[in-house]
Amino acid sequence: LELTQDWAKTLGPLCQGPEQKKALQAFMHLGLPDQHLESWAFTKTFGALSAMKPVYATTMPVARASTLQGRFGITLQDGRVTECILPPDISFHFNFHKTSDEKDDSSIFINGLDTLHDISPEAQTVLITAKTKGDIKETLFVYILESENSAGTITPTSLKFELAPHCQIDLIFITTNVSGPGLSLSHVELCLEENAQANVAIVAKASTDHLTFHRWQAFLKRDSQLRSVVLTAGAQPSRHEFEAHLLETGASATLQGLYLLGQRQHADINTIIHHKAPHTTSSQLFKAVVKDEAYGIYTGKVVIHPGCPGSNAGQKAFGTLLGQHAHFSTRPQLEVYNDDVKCGHGAAIGQLNEDESFYLTSRGISPERTRQILLQAFVAEIVENFPVALATIELKQAVQNYFQDYFQTMPGGLA
Repeated sequence: LELTQDWAKTLGPLCQGPEQKKALQAFMHLGLPDQHLESWAFTKTFGALSAMKPVYATTMPVARASTLQGRFGITLQDGRVTECILPPDISFHFNFHKTSDEKDDSSIFINGLDTLHDISPEAQTVLITAKTKGDIKETLFVYILESENSAGTITPTSLKFELAPHCQIDLIFITTNVSGPGLSLSHVELCLEENAQANVAIVAKASTDHLTFHRWQAFLKRDSQLRSVVLTAGAQPSRHEFEAHLLETGASATLQGLYLLGQRQHADINTIIHHKAPHTTSSQLFKAVVKDEAYGIYTGKVVIHPGCPGSNAGQKAFGTLLGQHAHFSTRPQLEVYNDDVKCGHGAAIGQLNEDESFYLTSRGISPERTRQILLQAFVAEIVENFPVALATIELKQAVQNYFQDYFQTMPGGLA
């Protein structure tokens, strides 16, 4: 409470417009999120937040980043667009936040951190509209970066993608943070019209002493399809929230994720899928590899609303622990308000399978190589099956870096 009050005093002078003032009131009411909130019960943010000041990086100079290297996409550094290369059928512009009377109190702010978007002195949303022609399929890279100028500050980023009917787009997000205290705050919204398809890959690289909070929301209309995968290397701590709304018949969402955690990294992923129309489909699969004293948390929820018969939802989470002090917690949740539905969930957490290890070592394979084979097989279901080749390259590189570090530091080294 004291930390929230200190932040409110600093942020107060920035709040001149009605939306900003309303955001400040919500922020003061909700407080900075920490373990006092049920949904943040396993994630401590106090240490990271108390080590920084509530100053927005958008008020500081930013150097031009060059990351696209001729590829289509957009680069945001310290919350601002520094590079943008888009094909002719995709448009881009800034959409400033709307006035408060266009939002209702129940949906303005989901949690304490989300209020900070509307307090930002340069609060604006980058709006990207995709209208592909015929069978054209586009791939965009989205880099969310931070410079040394952002250390100890808040870096807010807001993106909205609108996909026209029958449009297909692949999005590859690469996020990196500077080391040291700070708050990386991003909000990405996807709106899919009828028969639109979106494949979204997110590679969140590790950071230290830096709180990262990324919120993803998707709204799907008739027969539209969303497929997403997130690979997180954690931070101290990091939080990803995914929220999908299946608004019309035939909409489907597949959410997958992979944790690769080590040292004292902390990654918290929350997902919620709302089935708001009959005959909608969702699937969730998350896997974690955790070593050292790292901690992974997965909370997955499915809500099948009244009047939505024929809905089909599945949810699974699996964790492999590579040390006595490694932790992975999972909390599956179902809310079903119909009889004619299919729902299920499963979870398993443990170390490498002893029977499988014995089978391989009994055939002359070294213990180190055995671990390598089993771990690669464990993550392959997430990495290999994503339908975007460029995204798969990024995912495989992150996995390779993690395993290389693990096998080099363990007795015996690489096989």
